[in-house]
Amino acid sequence: SAAEREYQRHVQEIRRRVAKVMIFPRKLLIMLEQGETIVRFLVRADGRLGGAVQVLKSAGFEEFDLEAVAAIQRAIPFPTMARPLSVSMRIPFENPVVRSD
Repeated sequence: SAAEREYQRHVQEIRRRVAKVMIFPRKLLIMLEQGETIVRFLVRADGRLGGAVQVLKSAGFEEFDLEAVAAIQRAIPFPTMARPLSVSMRIPFENPVVRSD
């Protein structure tokens, strides 16, 4: 449907903006760690957050979870929309030093 396509477009733009401002935690970079945090948050129609970012699934390292939340906050404001959008998002932390052959 058109509404679903519009939702997917907004989510892709939000992912792009968050990825652009992500900072891999230095300590975990050196330790060759990787992980994935899953978060949920509400984006108001004006592109701002409608409340706190919730960590649904921890990456297992507090530094990854804190950076996931911080990256979302740095990426604000998101594009304006016709209505608020509830977003659940995986935020991967792929260590550039670790090779996956």
